[in-house]
Amino acid sequence: MKYPPQLIYSFSTVPRLGSLAKAAAKLAVSEATLSRHMKLLEAEVGFDLFDRTTTGLQVTPAGSVLVEYAHGLLDSANRFAFAASCVRNDPEQAVRLTASEGLSFTLLPAIVAQCREAVPQALLDIDVTDSVLDLLGSEADVALRMFRPMEDCLVTKLVGEHAVAPYAADSYLQRFGEPYTLDELLKHDLIGGLNSDVVLKSFRRLGYPITRSAFKIRCDNRALGWQMVREGAGIGFARCDLGDRTPGLRRLLPEIPPFRQEIWLAMRASSPPNSFAHRVYDAIKKFFASAADLNDAEPV
Repeated sequence: MKYPPQLIYSFSTVPRLGSLAKAAAKLAVSEATLSRHMKLLEAEVGFDLFDRTTTGLQVTPAGSVLVEYAHGLLDSANRFAFAASCVRNDPEQAVRLTASEGLSFTLLPAIVAQCREAVPQALLDIDVTDSVLDLLGSEADVALRMFRPMEDCLVTKLVGEHAVAPYAADSYLQRFGEPYTLDELLKHDLIGGLNSDVVLKSFRRLGYPITRSAFKIRCDNRALGWQMVREGAGIGFARCDLGDRTPGLRRLLPEIPPFRQEIWLAMRASSPPNSFAHRVYDAIKKFFASAADLNDAEPV
């Protein structure tokens, strides 16, 4: 075969993850091996697939044309794997569901319960992480993401939206006073994500290009972060219906519109309608459709 599948898979992984180091880690190869794969494939096609800059590899216009076809090959490989499992008559089918730390705080258990009721034959493997797991590379089958997925080979749906605002415990405000402007807020002990940039992006949309150093306490465990807010360790950001009904907390800067945070549901477009992954996707979609007035909420 002129274009070995391993080279094509390596090629498709680099632009999808954005760096040679991340792609090498995912593929469990060294950066040198991955770089050699790229050079071998470039030699086969006869033109450069990447521009090599000081900041890393950038896909060339010619390379971007081939990325789409490489993703198509991965899609076909996933279909092949599903067809093989059907021929084997596998009695059990695991569906890998990934969701953010924020969603796992309260909504995810109810979502899982509905999925079990709707698809009792499926085994659910839950991966709670704010990192973006790769649907095309089969790291996950169904994903709940806090941003709009842009991959071409995915089926996506906007299933919900959060209103998020800053909250502080009365005990904290008694010690440090209440901020009345965004500038004053940024001088306080803010609690934010260690790796998540949801709140950072919300501030930037308001014209405040803050960095992660603005958070005096950084933690990606949302349950722990929310408990620290309740104990008066600092000011945190939560969905309004959660913060408004929590005793001992006060919403800050009520005159400023709350941040908006979208919830997107995604799966591979190649998932057949009768697959467990597709049925889990449909069950989650129905959950959000019926939970428009749900009071359960989670911090971001």
